[in-house]
Amino acid sequence: MQRQNPLGLLIAVAGWVIGGLVYRRISAKWPHDPIARRRQFAVSVAAVTIPPSVTLGFFGFLGTQYPHLIILAEILGLSIVAGVFASGTRRFRPPSEIAEPDDAREPPS
Repeated sequence: MQRQNPLGLLIAVAGWVIGGLVYRRISAKWPHDPIARRRQFAVSVAAVTIPPSVTLGFFGFLGTQYPHLIILAEILGLSIVAGVFASGTRRFRPPSEIAEPDDAREPPS
């Protein structure tokens, strides 16, 4: 079996963090989303638990033979978490989703 080049893994790990920072730069003038932090926590919990769990499921509980794969899966999950939190809480909302302020409505006659 041919040995795989770890460069692809390193590019993926760095890409999530760099992508989060690029998103933060692009969204600098957008408004803060009040529920973005809760969604970030939910995605982070999933990113930290699902990859190692799936890896453990594929290789069974004989993890002593493949501990490096479970550790790599956890590193991938943690890099996704870093990218999610690096992106910040600013989210673009189309004008159709933005509610009108109460002052802008006409008073009842």
